[in-house]
This record gives sequence, structure tokens and C-alpha cells, in this order.
Amino acid sequence: MKKITIIMIGLMAKSYILTACSSCEVCTKASSNEVRICEKDYNSNTEYGFTIDTYKAMGYKCKASL
Repeated sequence: MKKITIIMIGLMAKSYILTACSSCEVCTKASSNEVRICEKDYNSNTEYGFTIDTYKAMGYKCKASL
């Protein structure tokens, strides 16, 4: 019974950590301010992806960040 309880606590902690961390992109462009785009700030993955694509179309270089 103790093993099951420990496993359940571990799974819940892992789930919390994964949901607490959202994916972000940092976009940079010469002579412009750095822009940080985080998934948690958007209502859907589609909006998040569209925003990143828009910055890339404007000449920004985007890469994954925490």
C-alpha cells in the first residue's frame, strides 16, 4: 500500500511540474527588443503558433526557451 501511495504522489508531482512549465519562444531581431512568447498567454495552440509565425515573417529568429 505504501508503494502505491508513493507512486501516486510521484505521478501527481510530475503532472504538476509539467503543467506549471509552459513552452516559450524567445524571438530576436537586430536593432529590436527581444520578444518572449509563452503558450500560457494564449487561448489555444493555434493562436500561439500563429503569433510565432507572425514574428518569424517579420524577420525575427525564434528559439525555444523555458
